[in-house]
Amino acid sequence: MKEPIIKPSRSALRRQRDKEYRYQSILNAAEKLFAEKGYHQTSMEQIGDLSEVSAATVYSYFRNKEDLLLTAMRKSGYEFRKMIGDAFGAADHSMDGLKNAGLSFFRDFCLKHPEKAIILFREAVGQGEEVEDQRKKLFMKMALDIKNALLKLSDNIGFKYESDRSAEIMAVSIVGIYAQIACHYMIWDDSSCNLMDIADSAVAFTIGGVSSLISNEKSKPN
Repeated sequence: MKEPIIKPSRSALRRQRDKEYRYQSILNAAEKLFAEKGYHQTSMEQIGDLSEVSAATVYSYFRNKEDLLLTAMRKSGYEFRKMIGDAFGAADHSMDGLKNAGLSFFRDFCLKHPEKAIILFREAVGQGEEVEDQRKKLFMKMALDIKNALLKLSDNIGFKYESDRSAEIMAVSIVGIYAQIACHYMIWDDSSCNLMDIADSAVAFTIGGVSSLISNEKSKPN
């Protein structure tokens, strides 16, 4: 005989919702302050003030400030990878999908969530060993996502690279180019600019490179 399923009480559900709300409020406050003030210039007390809790409450959810940064990186990385993957898949893993994924990086990630981009591309750089390890793993996952997209693209249009390194090299290059452009025009360059105009040029540059390689590979005799 199966034991009856005991449903949590309304008060227990409310406490869980409150706990999740505080957790997310603290994380959102940390992201905002890390992006605006910088990681080293932000204190746990300031994060508590912005999220309307005490510093002690912040510590009850996160071990320390580095734990907050790591959590923000993991969350941003997951959202970034899902966003790009959805954009590519929505166009049936085609060349248009590759273009859409690039534009989505600038439009849906950098412009709509600038604090997340700043954390990944500025505040996570040069921090502790655990943060640097997390950052390296994230960038490697991004490159692997793009590599797999390029391989799927090649299967869809009926050609194969001479070696798996071709897709890997292009993927690493694309991640590097897009990250550098985000750093330059969102973080370093004080002049007013339209990021999407810049994005169009960056995406056209990378798509042109991929198209050229595809054309060259397809033109080679068997």
